[in-house]
Amino acid sequence: PRTEYHDLPDFIREEDFLNWPDYLAQMPTMKAVQDIDALLALQRPYLAYLSNRPYLAAQMGGDFWLDCSRDDMLGRLMRKTYNHATAFIMSNPWSLSHARRYGMNNLVFLQAIFDEEFYSPGTSDVRKEWEQKSGGSFFVISTARLDDWKRNDIGLDGFARFLAKNPDARLVLMYWGEKKENFLSKLSGLGIEDRVIFLPFSGKAKLVEYLRGADCMIDQFSYGNFGFTAVEAMGCGLPVILRFVKDQYDSLYEGAPPMIYAETPEHVSKALEKLYESKDYRKDVGQGQRTWFVENMGARTWGERYSNLLIATALGHTFDFGNSPLTAPLTREEIEYHEDQLDNAPDFPNYM
Repeated sequence: PRTEYHDLPDFIREEDFLNWPDYLAQMPTMKAVQDIDALLALQRPYLAYLSNRPYLAAQMGGDFWLDCSRDDMLGRLMRKTYNHATAFIMSNPWSLSHARRYGMNNLVFLQAIFDEEFYSPGTSDVRKEWEQKSGGSFFVISTARLDDWKRNDIGLDGFARFLAKNPDARLVLMYWGEKKENFLSKLSGLGIEDRVIFLPFSGKAKLVEYLRGADCMIDQFSYGNFGFTAVEAMGCGLPVILRFVKDQYDSLYEGAPPMIYAETPEHVSKALEKLYESKDYRKDVGQGQRTWFVENMGARTWGERYSNLLIATALGHTFDFGNSPLTAPLTREEIEYHEDQLDNAPDFPNYM
């Protein structure tokens, strides 16, 4: 009888209580959503699953990649959550490879959507502050997390080369991330620490002010996938320099976004030089990115598709994923890749 389980609310499954009791500490949130007909859950999607409400799952990044890879209570709960969703809305190409590894096939591709009125071009008073504070006149911003995953060092090296020829340039750096202290040493080693403006970790409204005040952005150079930092900049009409795999975005969208490709410090330096030399070029790149952003990620364009999926979810509709390409047997290439990765993986458990 349920009385054996401390008078649990009716919506809590007994098996969930037995398997994941630690997460029931978030009971107030689960109770708060009981009147909601359908949820769109991401980052902590297990709250939707444990709430026992109809839901769609989505991903931010590490929630589907790192958290689901763990073989502990969190990892098992996250995999259960994504598998149990009416559908998993994916917008990042690498989600497909992780889904294959986890044995999931309930994926539906929909673009991540952003408020195109909030993320939009405009002027900002912060630029005058930067000019007065630093004496610079060309501002290169980076808001990506400072860690080894993003390969921020490539952008820093590229900016240092560019700065040597253009001393009025300044790097505007959002100071956050697990390895942020390491970057102070990196800046000192490059001899550019006095040409850097540090920004605190900020909310989105302040972030938009920063993006509007800059001339361009240098983003990540590691995975070949662009994240929210690049999309936010595109929405504000700010030229973005980064490494991305064009072919995969050509296959998912009607053409990849017109961002500036770079994978080495030299590429970054040359891209900055071209943007620095021509205000018209900066404007053209920014406008091209803004147009792509509105057409491919604008809420007015794509929000209705999310609404339709949520309505279907609320009505109890189920989707047949039996013909999904993800159900195909593993290829020899995939098997060999997985075996190689397991052979070279650190001893279990290794979650850092």
